[in-house]
Amino acid sequence: VTYFDISAETMLLALIYMKKLARADKFFALNAFNAHRIILCVFMIACKYMYDDRRIPNLYFGKAGGISRAEEINRLERVVLRVLDYNLFVGPKEFHLAGFDISHLY
Repeated sequence: VTYFDISAETMLLALIYMKKLARADKFFALNAFNAHRIILCVFMIACKYMYDDRRIPNLYFGKAGGISRAEEINRLERVVLRVLDYNLFVGPKEFHLAGFDISHLY
């Protein structure tokens, strides 16, 4: 978020995508080796889906997250999209419930 102007709605959408990833693939697990890459990729996908004010190239996301090769961030994006079955739509109810869940953490 330091390097990007990402809206709160986009961040919430990225969180929803993380939950969907975990539900879609029983072998999906964040660990010390993949967490930053997957989180970065999910934020990138959420930004694209939400059409935030400006389009940020994949490589910029990659470099900000320590991925210097475009092929790697592009491949990771394809993998995440396949696991999500290219279903990026989040209905208003699901979006509202996710926001409600987050608001009750504090």
